[in-house]
Amino acid sequence: MAELVILVDQNREGVVKALKMKSRLEGIGLDVKGLIAKNVSENSVPSSLVENITSLELLSESNLLA
Repeated sequence: MAELVILVDQNREGVVKALKMKSRLEGIGLDVKGLIAKNVSENSVPSSLVENITSLELLSESNLLA
């Protein structure tokens, strides 16, 4: 089984997208192992909240645009 990591913005919209992607990918048999957050700033959703909401480990954070 393939394992994936999802790349998302660490904001409200990014968390919603991560939940949707996780659901769709798991629906087709892919195992999502974690998240990589981009565009992290002081106003970002807290890392612990992102992990709790998505049930995925936040593997990396970056303030670089990707």
